[in-house]
Amino acid sequence: MEPALRPFNCIIFICEDLDNRLDEPSRAELSVIEKQLRQLYLQIDQLLGNRFGNGLLISFQRSVDAGESMFKC
Repeated sequence: MEPALRPFNCIIFICEDLDNRLDEPSRAELSVIEKQLRQLYLQIDQLLGNRFGNGLLISFQRSVDAGESMFKC
């Protein structure tokens, strides 16, 4: 699945093997980037009234299932 369609947890996921290979500075940098990305997702969610951290396809399907428009503008 293309990254733009993946849920947030898939975008930030680091497998254990990769995590074990990271040095502390790299691990700390990834932590900072993840926090910044979480804040951006929160801002987008608040701005558009959706939970895009779930991924675009999941958000769209939930909207369709609920009989609602995906975007609240």
